[in-house]
Amino acid sequence: MHGSKGKGVVQITTEKELENILDIYAAMNFDDHILIQECIAASKGRDMRIMLSGGKFSTAYIRDNGDNFKSNLSQGGDLQFITPPAAVVEIAEQAAAVLDIYFGSIDFLFGKNDTYYICEANSMTGLTYSKDALSNSQSNPLLLTLKNIMAEAQKRKQK
Repeated sequence: MHGSKGKGVVQITTEKELENILDIYAAMNFDDHILIQECIAASKGRDMRIMLSGGKFSTAYIRDNGDNFKSNLSQGGDLQFITPPAAVVEIAEQAAAVLDIYFGSIDFLFGKNDTYYICEANSMTGLTYSKDALSNSQSNPLLLTLKNIMAEAQKRKQK
């Protein structure tokens, strides 16, 4: 629930594996929750990250990690900047509004037949993409957010 960079994310394929994970969890007395979600096989090792600045779409990319089921860049994944479908952007912005995410991301998994599933929302997204954003002439959502905050602060000073 509070991990980053794919740490703590495991794929469970049998009931026995689930029992083992739950036993380990219980033995360690974690004061946290376990999040269990369905594996979307069509999206194995791939997801689409919608970056938000000011709660609005800023940029998007696909993270792809080949045969590894985790798409995280920190786990060896690559990224490719894309123009996402308008419907996905709309859903990401709505989710950001509901979750009060000013700067962050909404990650989507790829289903069959051009369907998408929200995988997670990040209010403190990693910045690993930043170097690739610069080299691909993409806008950096963090810089946009900082510029927006500075502009707002300047307006308030003038009042």
